[in-house]
Amino acid sequence: MKYMITLLLSLLAAGSYAQVRGTVKDSSGEVIPGANVSWMNTGQGVTTDLDGNFSIAKPSKSHMLVVSFIGFQNDTIHVENRKQELEVILRDGVELSEVHIVSRKLGTMKLRSSVMNEDMITSAELSRAACCNLGESFVTNLRST
Repeated sequence: MKYMITLLLSLLAAGSYAQVRGTVKDSSGEVIPGANVSWMNTGQGVTTDLDGNFSIAKPSKSHMLVVSFIGFQNDTIHVENRKQELEVILRDGVELSEVHIVSRKLGTMKLRSSVMNEDMITSAELSRAACCNLGESFVTNLRST
């Protein structure tokens, strides 16, 4: 019984040691915490810790390790043995030069928090529906809804 427990513990220790380990860094040498590390065409993956380190068991059916993080180009590495140590350096990815946000203010809004049927009219609606005076703007607004 004593030998079986020893054998079982040694098998568990050998299985946990046979993992691909490594660190993910950027081009300036800074570690990247939270990077995704996964085996291609499998559902097996991990994320790097706060120091950019990872440890992942190598499946028998996949040899390609994919490392990715937002803002960086994905890197695919061929891994041959189960006890390999890696240092992955991700290159900066494509960034957007600028973003234009286009929106239109609502002219009227229904107030759902009240039991009464209330409309809130914004300055945008008053400018759009302006006629001769403020009183006629409300009349124009009521006819259009």
